[in-house]
Amino acid sequence: MRPIVVFTSQTGFTRRYAERIAETLGCPLANLANDRHFDPDGYDSVVFCGWFHAASLKGADWAKRAMAAHSDARFVVLGVGATPMPCDLWPEEGHIAAFRRSFPEESYPDLAFFYAQGGFDFGSLGLPDKMAMRLYFKMQRKEAKTDPQAADMLRHMEPGYFDAVDMANLDPLFAYLSKCAR
Repeated sequence: MRPIVVFTSQTGFTRRYAERIAETLGCPLANLANDRHFDPDGYDSVVFCGWFHAASLKGADWAKRAMAAHSDARFVVLGVGATPMPCDLWPEEGHIAAFRRSFPEESYPDLAFFYAQGGFDFGSLGLPDKMAMRLYFKMQRKEAKTDPQAADMLRHMEPGYFDAVDMANLDPLFAYLSKCAR
């Protein structure tokens, strides 16, 4: 198996996961910020790590083009977001729905997807994203009065920074890759 890890990261949370995956697999790491047209030719496995922004996965367009150009390679996707890992308050269905906005099931029925909670760094956002987040927080304050999920989101994000990166979140991805290598 000749794998590579390809990632895009805005605030560094996704980069940290991508670096750990590449280190664990003993494989190269490619940052799409350095080469938006990176071609994974010559690799039979590609782990793509992207981050969620407005319920879609950044870098998904690159991954779709790469999958189309390299249909013989196995692609695995790791989505990193600010919402907690699946639990009663934040069910797995929410993460899967966000993933399917970028990779519809009818087009990508066998694409393996994993989620890992990253964090939130308001200070690292660009001006448009800061303005959008302020509006989002304002809307969520109203929702939080009756919606525990909105209240939980505000509690984590509104202070401006939190880091929930936990490398144990990668265990299901590593288990899947191990199973595929057999």
